Amino acid sequence: MKVFNKKYKFVNDKDRIIIKNNPTENSDAYFAFIHPVYAWILSLFNGKRTTQCVLDIISKRLHISDVDADRIIKSLYHNKKELAISYDGVISMIPSYVLEYASYERDEYAESFFYIEPPLNHNRRRLSYPQTLLICPTLQCFTDCIYCYANKSYVHKEISSDVWCRLILQAKSVGIERIDITGGEFFLKKGWTKIAKTLTANGYYPDISTKIPLSNKVIDCIVDSGLKSIQFSLDTLQQSVANETLCVNGNYVNDIKRSIQYADSKKLRIILKPTLSKFTCNIENVNEVLLFANTLKNISKVVVSIIGFSCYKSDDNYPKIRPSLQQVYDMRSYISEIRETVDIPIVDDTFIYKKCEMKNSKVFDERPLCSANVDGFVILPDGTATICEELYWNSFFKIGNINEHSIIELWESTKAESLYFLSSNNFPHDSACHKCKDFIHCRYSKGVCWKLVIEAYGQAKVLHPDPRCPNSPNSQNQFTLD
Repeated sequence: MKVFNKKYKFVNDKDRIIIKNNPTENSDAYFAFIHPVYAWILSLFNGKRTTQCVLDIISKRLHISDVDADRIIKSLYHNKKELAISYDGVISMIPSYVLEYASYERDEYAESFFYIEPPLNHNRRRLSYPQTLLICPTLQCFTDCIYCYANKSYVHKEISSDVWCRLILQAKSVGIERIDITGGEFFLKKGWTKIAKTLTANGYYPDISTKIPLSNKVIDCIVDSGLKSIQFSLDTLQQSVANETLCVNGNYVNDIKRSIQYADSKKLRIILKPTLSKFTCNIENVNEVLLFANTLKNISKVVVSIIGFSCYKSDDNYPKIRPSLQQVYDMRSYISEIRETVDIPIVDDTFIYKKCEMKNSKVFDERPLCSANVDGFVILPDGTATICEELYWNSFFKIGNINEHSIIELWESTKAESLYFLSSNNFPHDSACHKCKDFIHCRYSKGVCWKLVIEAYGQAKVLHPDPRCPNSPNSQNQFTLD
């Protein structure tokens, strides 16, 4: 029987319907706008109705002939690629294999779920309701990484674990689909077990990252909390290198290896992530990590990444510790070769910025979408809400505080909406954006990377163009790899 593919679901976003998936390790995120009528039709394939039954419902409900109803249904069959279908003057995007032959049943969508008061809005990227939260319960750390991205100089008072738990419950009640955790070391937060249990009790299972050699007792608590995975940020297994790059001493490497091995024995899904500087971006170092990963029974993947510019270190720090382009190219070649010979999934996340990509029309036009203030926001340790993680307490991007406003109030606040709907008049006359003829298309389609703007020009120049824009001024900081 044909069934609406279980990897897809619909979201009612007030003035449009969204079709999306829940991305996994093996699939990318899918997100598109779909006409409510097509969404309703797909929902009828719930595993309980035959195709003929669906055809009868469509023809009667839409007042069309069986022939026309059959034509609509057949347009959705066997689509190996994404389809663009026009209905009532609106383009709908239909993902590949949206219907599949299967024996499972899906929950019913009420027909009222698909009612949208006209007109439909398929132009605005920003969602009517937030779908994601990134929470930062603490900025306390066990290591002192030479490439640290966190703003540790800002004086603040952390909100309690009880406040975080209430926030998680609120997130569940308003339909937040995903909560991720950043830091700081989550396992140094007072009351972390309570937060973890509240997360899992409400269906949130973040991959929490740590550099701490966790004790067996802490790992037992992680398992008891219901968390299913843990990411160890394992840059190196060479103690002398760890001493230099993480500012640790003693038996750090042996201790964290034992911690990982114990977590593995407790059947936690293990992710290892080396983030490479010039001291660690070499085949010998990464090969040691991979050999160790190969000894683990529950290894999920190894993610190899490259350090980036930190907005909260001295301006000359990054040029001193960044790997060379040749080191990165050699690492990419090694990853490409080694992943063919091992059973462990190895993710090449060696993204870098190069000088030739700045002030570059092609690169700028092909930039990825900026998700800041589009589908969710970030909550900092003191409850401050901002639109992107590494912007931290920059006042321009703060949209409020969770101690004073609800999630929906923050999302619908004048500040949050004004940050998305900026006009060229908001930009100073010395910014190329002030008089740019492509302003609307640029800002409202893909947006710009606010963090990259700060990396290039500093915290006080947030209204400068994205440094990849051909109209941008020369960068003030050395934030590229070369």
